[in-house]
Amino acid sequence: GCKGRVRAISAPNENDERALSVQPEAKNMSSYKCNSCGNSSFSDALGFQVDSMEKMKILESKMSDITNIGRFDKTAGEQSEHIYHSLKKHCNLQTSFYLAWSADLFVYWCANAFELFPTEQEKVGLCQQALGVINESRSATKCCVEYPGNLTWYVKRGLEAKFRLFVNPMDMEALMMLKKVKEDFRLYYPSSDDTIRTLDESLAAYSFS
Repeated sequence: GCKGRVRAISAPNENDERALSVQPEAKNMSSYKCNSCGNSSFSDALGFQVDSMEKMKILESKMSDITNIGRFDKTAGEQSEHIYHSLKKHCNLQTSFYLAWSADLFVYWCANAFELFPTEQEKVGLCQQALGVINESRSATKCCVEYPGNLTWYVKRGLEAKFRLFVNPMDMEALMMLKKVKEDFRLYYPSSDDTIRTLDESLAAYSFS
């Protein structure tokens, strides 16, 4: 696909109802054009991003509500996965905040939905789905969250390592990744903290020394 950059060029025509339908304040917005291919039909994409953002806010609120016993139900998983795959058609896989956010929601759901899948094979399939999304969105996620002082990237690396080890307990690269995540967290948390203890439990479960 085109790798050009989208630039604001002018305010939309007031008679263009399609362009003004994206947001109520669209009359004050600029229209957009790719500086490489010249494409200027971005109203659908912008409208979809706005709609997806609202849906992600609702899903995020649902999954964060500890009083909701169904917060990680299959509907939440299906919705978050659909949003992610839909945004891939409209967003830059390398840098998009929206894509990284939707990927994070789906992966978070996967990490908490194990009890919905009774067989080992189904659980492995769930991990593989999560790993596929992690790999696809890695550049965008890294672009958004990897900076000094932000522990989010370490959390995501640790979760990726756990998914990989569940699929293949002999994945030594994933085991080393998990050890590195623990070392990084030790800079911020004491050994008695639940975060470190959970990492220790995971390392013990997959260590064969």
